[in-house]
Amino acid sequence: MKSLLPIFLFILSAPFLMAQQVNLIQDINPGEPDGRPDRFIEYNGQLIFRATTEDSGAELWISDGTEDGTRLLKDINPDSDFSAGNSNPGNFIEFDGRVFFSARAPGSGTELWVTDGTEDGTQLFKDIQEGEDNGAPRDFVIFQGQLWFTATTEAESSELWVSDGTEAGTELFLDINPGSGVGNPNFKYVTTEGGLMFF
Repeated sequence: MKSLLPIFLFILSAPFLMAQQVNLIQDINPGEPDGRPDRFIEYNGQLIFRATTEDSGAELWISDGTEDGTRLLKDINPDSDFSAGNSNPGNFIEFDGRVFFSARAPGSGTELWVTDGTEDGTQLFKDIQEGEDNGAPRDFVIFQGQLWFTATTEAESSELWVSDGTEAGTELFLDINPGSGVGNPNFKYVTTEGGLMFF
């Protein structure tokens, strides 16, 4: 006999669901084109996310849940000739009281950025691969009070990096595949057990 429990639970929750309202907070990109808000992270009671407008491209936004409090946090890439004016912020993670993320900007390419939720406090944290080549930091994981991730330099391609929350303490941890070979550590299925991190 099939269980009626899922149906029963839905019936019980239906009045609660019907009582909820869904409201548009802000039309970020007015008109037909989508604002495409995504990659949300909660930080200090606000949402930090990526959104797209005709004027600024795909950039860093913040919201306190109100229309007036939903705004562009920083136009990281204002140069329409570089990556079509898009910084494409992503890979958000809260660490050391701030939000770390990757973003693309003229002069530095896709690198490690940080924000404290203010425009002045949103800045390039470390240019891992100097110049406009991409350090491409990604796959952030917090383990034993440090930030672990994958990044690329000209000498070591896609290897294991670590940060203690300072620029000086952000460095290559291990060149898994020595030289220009790709180590490509994958944190998608990361597991911690017995004080060790498996990836």
